[in-house]
Amino acid sequence: MKRKEAIVLTALKMFNESGIHNVGVREIARAMSISVGNLSYHFPKKENIVAQILMLLLARNNKQFEAFFAAPPTVYSYLELMAGIFGNQYDFRGVAISPLEIKHIYQQHFDYHAIEDKRKQRQREIFKSLNEAGELKLNEKGIEFFVSYITLFSRFWIQEAFLNYDHLSKQEVIEQYLGDLGQQLALFATPSGLEGIEEFFV
Repeated sequence: MKRKEAIVLTALKMFNESGIHNVGVREIARAMSISVGNLSYHFPKKENIVAQILMLLLARNNKQFEAFFAAPPTVYSYLELMAGIFGNQYDFRGVAISPLEIKHIYQQHFDYHAIEDKRKQRQREIFKSLNEAGELKLNEKGIEFFVSYITLFSRFWIQEAFLNYDHLSKQEVIEQYLGDLGQQLALFATPSGLEGIEEFFV
Protein backbone atom coordinates (compact mmCIF):
# COMPACT_ATOMS: atom_id res chain seq x y z
CA MET A 1 0.00 0.00 0.00
CA LYS A 2 1.33 3.42 -0.93
CA ARG A 3 2.10 5.82 1.91
CA LYS A 4 -0.50 8.40 0.79
CA GLU A 5 -3.26 5.77 0.73
CA ALA A 6 -2.14 4.42 4.11
CA ILE A 7 -2.37 7.91 5.62
CA VAL A 8 -5.93 8.33 4.33
CA LEU A 9 -7.08 4.94 5.62
CA THR A 10 -5.43 5.46 9.01
CA ALA A 11 -6.98 8.92 9.35
CA LEU A 12 -10.42 7.61 8.42
CA LYS A 13 -10.15 4.83 10.99
CA MET A 14 -9.14 7.32 13.67
CA PHE A 15 -11.84 9.83 12.68
CA ASN A 16 -14.43 7.04 12.88
CA GLU A 17 -13.22 5.99 16.32
CA SER A 18 -12.59 9.37 17.96
CA GLY A 19 -14.26 12.03 15.82
CA ILE A 20 -12.69 14.46 13.38
CA HIS A 21 -12.28 17.15 16.04
CA ASN A 22 -10.22 14.92 18.34
CA VAL A 23 -7.66 13.72 15.80
CA GLY A 24 -4.90 15.90 14.40
CA VAL A 25 -1.93 15.44 12.12
CA ARG A 26 0.36 14.57 15.05
CA GLU A 27 -1.94 11.77 16.23
CA ILE A 28 -2.17 10.33 12.72
CA ALA A 29 1.61 10.44 12.28
CA ARG A 30 2.12 8.82 15.69
CA ALA A 31 -0.31 6.02 14.86
CA MET A 32 1.65 5.32 11.66
CA SER A 33 5.06 5.63 13.35
CA ILE A 34 6.15 8.33 10.92
CA SER A 35 7.21 11.93 11.42
CA VAL A 36 4.84 14.84 11.05
CA GLY A 37 7.12 16.13 8.30
CA ASN A 38 6.77 12.85 6.40
CA LEU A 39 2.99 13.04 6.64
CA SER A 40 2.96 16.74 5.69
CA TYR A 41 4.91 15.93 2.53
CA HIS A 42 1.80 14.10 1.29
CA PHE A 43 -0.85 16.24 3.02
CA PRO A 44 0.22 19.75 4.13
CA LYS A 45 -2.82 20.12 6.41
CA LYS A 46 -5.39 17.92 8.11
CA GLU A 47 -8.09 19.39 5.87
CA ASN A 48 -6.21 18.01 2.84
CA ILE A 49 -6.58 14.52 4.30
CA VAL A 50 -10.28 15.13 4.96
CA ALA A 51 -10.74 16.40 1.40
CA GLN A 52 -9.21 13.19 0.06
CA ILE A 53 -11.54 11.12 2.26
CA LEU A 54 -14.51 13.11 0.96
CA MET A 55 -13.44 12.36 -2.61
CA LEU A 56 -13.44 8.65 -1.80
CA LEU A 57 -16.91 8.93 -0.25
CA LEU A 58 -18.25 10.83 -3.28
CA ALA A 59 -16.79 8.20 -5.61
CA ARG A 60 -18.47 5.38 -3.67
CA ASN A 61 -21.80 7.18 -3.68
CA ASN A 62 -21.53 7.87 -7.40
CA LYS A 63 -21.16 4.14 -8.03
CA GLN A 64 -24.39 3.53 -6.12
CA PHE A 65 -26.25 6.07 -8.25
CA GLU A 66 -24.78 4.69 -11.47
CA ALA A 67 -26.10 1.24 -10.54
CA PHE A 68 -29.57 2.67 -9.88
CA PHE A 69 -29.78 4.56 -13.16
CA ALA A 70 -28.52 1.54 -15.12
CA ALA A 71 -31.75 -0.39 -14.44
CA PRO A 72 -35.50 0.33 -14.61
CA PRO A 73 -36.57 2.54 -11.68
CA THR A 74 -38.42 0.78 -8.86
CA VAL A 75 -39.01 1.59 -5.21
CA TYR A 76 -37.16 -1.65 -4.41
CA SER A 77 -34.06 -0.49 -6.33
CA TYR A 78 -34.31 2.94 -4.68
CA LEU A 79 -34.20 1.31 -1.25
CA GLU A 80 -31.19 -0.69 -2.45
CA LEU A 81 -29.56 2.57 -3.53
CA MET A 82 -30.17 4.22 -0.17
CA ALA A 83 -28.96 1.13 1.68
CA GLY A 84 -25.67 1.52 -0.20
CA ILE A 85 -25.51 5.26 0.52
CA PHE A 86 -26.23 4.70 4.22
CA GLY A 87 -23.57 1.99 4.30
CA ASN A 88 -21.03 4.37 2.81
CA GLN A 89 -21.96 7.06 5.31
CA TYR A 90 -21.55 4.58 8.15
CA ASP A 91 -18.12 3.52 6.86
CA PHE A 92 -17.13 7.19 6.57
CA ARG A 93 -19.00 8.30 9.70
CA GLY A 94 -16.00 10.22 11.05
CA VAL A 95 -16.56 12.83 8.36
CA ALA A 96 -20.28 12.28 7.68
CA ILE A 97 -21.13 13.07 11.28
CA SER A 98 -19.48 16.54 11.23
CA PRO A 99 -21.45 18.53 8.61
CA LEU A 100 -20.39 22.05 9.62
CA GLU A 101 -16.67 21.35 9.50
CA ILE A 102 -17.12 19.32 6.33
CA LYS A 103 -19.02 22.17 4.68
CA HIS A 104 -16.03 24.44 5.31
CA ILE A 105 -13.69 21.91 3.69
CA TYR A 106 -16.08 21.44 0.77
CA GLN A 107 -16.05 25.21 0.26
CA GLN A 108 -12.24 25.30 0.36
CA HIS A 109 -11.56 22.33 -1.92
CA PHE A 110 -14.72 21.79 -3.99
CA ASP A 111 -17.61 23.72 -5.48
CA TYR A 112 -19.94 23.08 -2.54
CA HIS A 113 -23.06 24.59 -4.10
CA ALA A 114 -22.51 22.69 -7.35
CA ILE A 115 -22.22 19.41 -5.43
CA GLU A 116 -25.39 20.18 -3.46
CA ASP A 117 -27.28 21.17 -6.60
CA LYS A 118 -26.19 17.96 -8.35
CA ARG A 119 -27.21 15.86 -5.33
CA LYS A 120 -30.69 17.40 -5.26
CA GLN A 121 -31.13 17.20 -9.01
CA ARG A 122 -30.21 13.53 -8.99
CA GLN A 123 -32.84 12.82 -6.33
CA ARG A 124 -35.36 14.89 -8.30
CA GLU A 125 -34.70 12.77 -11.39
CA ILE A 126 -35.13 9.61 -9.32
CA PHE A 127 -38.50 10.61 -7.89
CA LYS A 128 -39.72 11.78 -11.29
CA SER A 129 -38.71 8.43 -12.79
CA LEU A 130 -40.42 6.49 -9.97
CA ASN A 131 -43.55 8.54 -10.54
CA GLU A 132 -43.47 7.97 -14.31
CA ALA A 133 -42.84 4.25 -13.80
CA GLY A 134 -46.00 3.97 -11.70
CA GLU A 135 -44.15 3.16 -8.49
CA LEU A 136 -45.11 6.34 -6.63
CA LYS A 137 -48.06 8.74 -6.91
CA LEU A 138 -46.53 12.21 -6.79
CA ASN A 139 -47.41 15.59 -8.20
CA GLU A 140 -44.76 18.27 -8.67
CA LYS A 141 -45.06 19.45 -5.06
CA GLY A 142 -44.80 15.86 -3.88
CA ILE A 143 -41.58 15.38 -5.83
CA GLU A 144 -40.08 18.54 -4.32
CA PHE A 145 -41.19 17.40 -0.87
CA PHE A 146 -39.31 14.13 -1.28
CA VAL A 147 -36.20 15.91 -2.56
CA SER A 148 -36.22 18.11 0.58
CA TYR A 149 -37.07 15.18 2.83
CA ILE A 150 -34.34 12.88 1.56
CA THR A 151 -31.78 15.71 1.63
CA LEU A 152 -32.52 16.29 5.32
CA PHE A 153 -32.93 12.60 6.20
CA SER A 154 -29.76 11.39 4.49
CA ARG A 155 -27.70 14.19 6.02
CA PHE A 156 -28.73 13.79 9.66
CA TRP A 157 -29.76 10.15 10.19
CA ILE A 158 -26.14 9.19 10.93
CA GLN A 159 -25.90 11.77 13.73
CA GLU A 160 -29.09 10.62 15.41
CA ALA A 161 -28.00 7.01 14.99
CA PHE A 162 -24.85 7.53 17.05
CA LEU A 163 -26.75 9.52 19.65
CA ASN A 164 -29.52 6.96 20.17
CA TYR A 165 -28.47 3.65 18.63
CA ASP A 166 -24.73 3.35 19.17
CA HIS A 167 -25.37 -0.09 20.70
CA LEU A 168 -26.62 -1.44 17.36
CA SER A 169 -24.47 -3.04 14.67
CA LYS A 170 -23.95 -1.40 11.27
CA GLN A 171 -26.58 -3.64 9.66
CA GLU A 172 -29.09 -3.13 12.47
CA VAL A 173 -28.83 0.65 12.50
CA ILE A 174 -29.07 0.93 8.70
CA GLU A 175 -32.14 -1.33 8.72
CA GLN A 176 -33.68 0.93 11.39
CA TYR A 177 -33.43 4.03 9.19
CA LEU A 178 -34.26 2.25 5.96
CA GLY A 179 -37.45 1.15 7.71
CA ASP A 180 -38.29 4.77 8.47
CA LEU A 181 -37.64 5.70 4.84
CA GLY A 182 -39.73 2.77 3.63
CA GLN A 183 -42.69 3.90 5.73
CA GLN A 184 -42.47 7.38 4.25
CA LEU A 185 -42.34 6.00 0.71
CA ALA A 186 -45.29 3.71 1.44
CA LEU A 187 -47.52 6.73 2.01
CA PHE A 188 -47.15 7.65 -1.67
CA ALA A 189 -46.59 4.21 -3.19
CA THR A 190 -48.80 2.55 -5.79
CA PRO A 191 -49.67 -1.16 -5.38
CA SER A 192 -46.55 -1.95 -7.42
CA GLY A 193 -44.43 0.29 -5.22
CA LEU A 194 -45.88 -1.22 -2.04
CA GLU A 195 -45.05 -4.66 -3.35
CA GLY A 196 -41.44 -3.59 -3.82
CA ILE A 197 -41.27 -2.15 -0.30
CA GLU A 198 -42.68 -5.34 1.20
CA GLU A 199 -40.28 -7.47 -0.83
CA PHE A 200 -37.30 -5.37 0.27
CA PHE A 201 -38.04 -5.79 3.96
CA VAL A 202 -38.84 -9.50 3.86
